Amino acid sequence: MNIDGTEKQLISEGEPWLTISLQVFDNHLFFGWDEAIVKMGLDGSFKQSWSAYPYSLLIYNQDAYYINYQFLSIESLDIADIKESHDVKTLVENGVVSFTISQNILYYGTVDEKIYKINLEGKRQEFITDGYAPIVIGAYLFCLTVDGEMVHIPIE
Repeated sequence: MNIDGTEKQLISEGEPWLTISLQVFDNHLFFGWDEAIVKMGLDGSFKQSWSAYPYSLLIYNQDAYYINYQFLSIESLDIADIKESHDVKTLVENGVVSFTISQNILYYGTVDEKIYKINLEGKRQEFITDGYAPIVIGAYLFCLTVDGEMVHIPIE
């Protein structure tokens, strides 16, 4: 497709509001779709899906990280070796509403407006600050405070 939208090609059909967090990794599209994570070729060929309840999907290295919308937990799975019966690893049990990953550290916001960091093994959880919607850019964590202010905090 050209930048002006001409010569576009249909690669998949469905309800667009069910698509969550479109990601590109290893020449494939990954996205959450209703109750599944879908892997599809960039041209729409080769479609594979795995049962999950994704909300806010993020591909990092060879793993898919997502918020399970049933439990508000953060889960991960290895996308390089996904089988029909795949192993899902729960990193944070519940209460998660947003997250980001930077330099092998997962930063997440909770329903009670707290921001934590944890390693990608789900260990060494550390409280950072009150707030929500964490995003890491460079050496700073940006977030919103409970008073609605945007702040940044240096990260190690």
